[in-house]
Amino acid sequence: MKKTAGVLLTLIMLLTAALVFFACDKTPEFAPNGICISENFIFFPEESNNLHNAKLRTAFEKFYNEDKQPYDLYSFDINSSYEIHNYVGEKISKKHHIDIFEVRQESYSYFFLSYKDKVLLLDGGNAEKCRFYLTNFAITDIDNDGYIEILTSVSCIRKSGYYDKENSSVVHVYDSKTDYTLSLNNHDFPTFFKEDENGVVTIYNAIYQPRFFDDVEGGIYDPLSFYYIDTKEYSDYVVFKSPKLNTINFDFKQRSFEASCNLFNIVGTVNVIEDKFPYLFKDQLQYDIAFEVEFTMTYLGEPFSYVVASNLPIRPSAKFVSDDKIISPNMISGRWWYPPTKHEVVTGQETVVKSNFLCVYEYLNAVGTYDLVISYDVDYDGRLSEDFPDVAPVSVHDQIVIEDFLTITA
Repeated sequence: MKKTAGVLLTLIMLLTAALVFFACDKTPEFAPNGICISENFIFFPEESNNLHNAKLRTAFEKFYNEDKQPYDLYSFDINSSYEIHNYVGEKISKKHHIDIFEVRQESYSYFFLSYKDKVLLLDGGNAEKCRFYLTNFAITDIDNDGYIEILTSVSCIRKSGYYDKENSSVVHVYDSKTDYTLSLNNHDFPTFFKEDENGVVTIYNAIYQPRFFDDVEGGIYDPLSFYYIDTKEYSDYVVFKSPKLNTINFDFKQRSFEASCNLFNIVGTVNVIEDKFPYLFKDQLQYDIAFEVEFTMTYLGEPFSYVVASNLPIRPSAKFVSDDKIISPNMISGRWWYPPTKHEVVTGQETVVKSNFLCVYEYLNAVGTYDLVISYDVDYDGRLSEDFPDVAPVSVHDQIVIEDFLTITA
């Protein structure tokens, strides 16, 4: 009897695993906590409720004391009374482990996303100047990896006269795998989520907007009263078009490299960020790093001096070059405007450079093979000779090219 029960239990477990596999189109180990998203979920906010009030108050106070940035909640007084309003119902919250709540204190209002142990500030501020409201939220798994992405839209109506029609929205896209959030701003319209013809959750403008400031009550707005979601008829109104699945791959010939030229030599490494953000948005800069190139340059030439309006010296730069495209880093190092400063370079001097390369929509059209080019360029024409009479004009240029170093596929 025990043996029969054991066999039966094993069969049930195998059947359950098979159902998860076929329903999710992925193996169970890639469906964390049994969460399996085989379809998109798009929700309007519900009426304000007290669901998880104590839990959300604790989570908010933890955010306030540990995670907030200098300009977050700049007007909020944690020692004064405040209200918590949840706009997610019990059924949705229990199924998806999500709450979207408002913290309201006198004339200030802030909206937050709570997902498991994560608390993310969505938008907020002075509610007398801008009436904030939760517009829409969505849950999806665009890259089918078993980790959900949560999209939220918080809009506001600004007072601007009798009609009070100035609207704006802040959209956040949170990826539960990378624990990274992408923020998108729309300064003209409320924004909503809707599946496009390919079943991808897409961000749309609203054609009509709330006419009056007081149309927003209790942190939400009836989306069917004054406007509808634009789809194909008014395609110019679509905010960010359809987001693309991030299928970009970066394949490096080698992850460490050494090379030299007449003026300098380099020793460096490449660090690829394996967990990439699943979405790509056209015409929207994304700040997630795709890979980093870090190297040390040793100067081999004759000593020289130069003057530049920065307290930081000129550094070598890294970029990737093909026949018709150039991929440059977002920032090599900070260079702040400063009074003209004299810098000296001596033989054997070492300079460490770390270059971050972002993952952007345009790389979908940048498939190909690239050379790694590291250049060192210093030009000083002596225009500040009265202030720096001991610094002669100088022109120093050289570069190292490592061919076929990077291949991009998508």
